[in-house]
Amino acid sequence: MLPENKFLSRFFAALFLIGFALLASRSATPSFAQETGEVLTTGGLKKVTLCLQWLPQAQFAGYYAARDTGIYSRYGLDVTIINGGPTSASSKALEEKKADFCTMFLSTALTLKENGLPSVNIAQFSKKSSIVFVAKKSSNIKQISDLNGKKIGLWISDSRTIPNAFIQLHKINAAIIDITSSPDIFLYDGIDAINAMRYHEYYDMISAGLEPSELTTFPLSDNGFDIMEDGLYCLSDTFSRDPKLCSDFVKASIEGWKYAFENRENAVGIVLNYAKAAHQRANLAGQRYMLDRMFENFCPDGGTEAIGRFAEEEYKKASALLISAGIIKSAPEYKDFIKNCGDIDVKK
Repeated sequence: MLPENKFLSRFFAALFLIGFALLASRSATPSFAQETGEVLTTGGLKKVTLCLQWLPQAQFAGYYAARDTGIYSRYGLDVTIINGGPTSASSKALEEKKADFCTMFLSTALTLKENGLPSVNIAQFSKKSSIVFVAKKSSNIKQISDLNGKKIGLWISDSRTIPNAFIQLHKINAAIIDITSSPDIFLYDGIDAINAMRYHEYYDMISAGLEPSELTTFPLSDNGFDIMEDGLYCLSDTFSRDPKLCSDFVKASIEGWKYAFENRENAVGIVLNYAKAAHQRANLAGQRYMLDRMFENFCPDGGTEAIGRFAEEEYKKASALLISAGIIKSAPEYKDFIKNCGDIDVKK
């Protein structure tokens, strides 16, 4: 018979090894999009991963709300949300099959599609461009041509494709400065102009003390370059293999966005929890402002009936602009690339 202390030592060592093996097997389990092609389940829920193109903020409130209010689980989904950011493109997570779904700008998705990424658009939430160029009136920049010879800040992300093309289209000869985390370099006059999202960096400038009357803005939507942005994407193989999964995910995401727009204080609270967990700077006022701007972008007619849908005429207009700007050479056929999964009723 073993002495009590030796028995306990071996007993706890065995428990440790069993626990370690269970954790290792769990972490090594492939996701839906990986090589097996199988959908893992947890308590009857399908495990899927969504990668967002940026860090936690109200730009993605609908997805966070769908997860935290149980909407995804009601559709039979166990959703893990992972962050993108300036050094972690959501498209890369999709390409490397670390995510089953991702959010991307349409311009990014079509560029990658042309370069060989076999993706499809399963829902289109953004209906117009939110990109603006911002300059201080004190810099005497009054029109787009005045940007010549200036220093312009562009954010390091997938979203810089459009402002960069806008600069080239207007034949602006300027020094391009990479921006990674904040517009401070613009605030302190280190650069003359900066591209900004209406729902994010523009608000940061105002909240930093600048008055709108002190700024000159050039919205791309008002200057012939109105290309919608945030959409949901998956690999073509994912859609072909399990259209019901895609349909359920999109429908749940749409419901999440409707919840966020109808319950804005709750939705902002959820977003702030995610921002805090990611050590991301965020505040209540800024996230309220952002969510209001997302509603204006996603629902320009003031209603949520068409949220997530991508009409053929909208796609053709946007892709024609991208072709004319030289961002892509050609665009895939609407029926091959746009799936509008929120309208698909698939039963299995």
